[in-house]
Amino acid sequence: MLVDKARGLSSFKALHPVKKIFRGRKVGHAGTLDPDASGLLLVGVDKATRLLEYMEKLTKDYRFTVHLGIATDTYDMQGEVLQRQESGHLTAAHIEDALKGFRGEQEQMPPDYSAIKIAGRRACDRVRSGETVELKSRRIHVYRFEMEGFEPGETGKPAAAHLRLICSRGTYVRSLAHDIGRLLKVGGVADAIRRMAIGPFQVENAVTTEDIEGMSRLIPVAQALEFLPVATVSPVKISPILNGITLGPSEYRLTGAPAESAETPYRILSGTRLLAIGRILADGSLCPEKVLARN
Repeated sequence: MLVDKARGLSSFKALHPVKKIFRGRKVGHAGTLDPDASGLLLVGVDKATRLLEYMEKLTKDYRFTVHLGIATDTYDMQGEVLQRQESGHLTAAHIEDALKGFRGEQEQMPPDYSAIKIAGRRACDRVRSGETVELKSRRIHVYRFEMEGFEPGETGKPAAAHLRLICSRGTYVRSLAHDIGRLLKVGGVADAIRRMAIGPFQVENAVTTEDIEGMSRLIPVAQALEFLPVATVSPVKISPILNGITLGPSEYRLTGAPAESAETPYRILSGTRLLAIGRILADGSLCPEKVLARN
């Protein structure tokens, strides 16, 4: 199910209406959003929760605003203000130049106020209780980073850059806002973060938490996984796949475009029937990873 999370609601609480409808079934989501952010959550129900790990790895598409001339401890407008500076000298050209340095593969330091767990407890909870946390940087990839609008700063009013970002899993929008502000030497915070898409899934096709009504908005698993490349097997190989048996290179064929990475999983089909999710090993054999159908 595609859910459009409202601003001011945690990702966990956004699942409550789904859990209420599908009482007794397992419900999970891919890609946590900050409470102050809005936009797309991918929600899995029952056995579909097993597939969320594949969706978490998809690229994310965001739109957000960076207010320049202010810094907070949370890197957004909800935190304690640590610094204010005039930003009236900044122009759209300054922002464009700054964005160039944030495109491509890079190391990013997550904010202390994050949901990253340290010894089983979220970093943000540790910080709020007075602890000092030490987080490790993570490798991210920014595929697209563009400015869609700019409002010059005035006396007592920070400049505002309205941005679009397409990035890899694990990228913190708030950290990008903070780092842009630091680069421009005025401070920066993120605001109005909205996730527009996760891979091929678009927020315009999502349902709000107020409008969730039973199973009518559920997407079948086979349709939801269409973004994965395909490995096809003959009917005589269905039973081995369903029993988790690895097939040799001559016992299957690839359909359509090959995977972009050796780590990319494949849908294993026989005809149009979805059997499993699997991976192609270094020797070319096909190994079922998650069996989805029954004998």
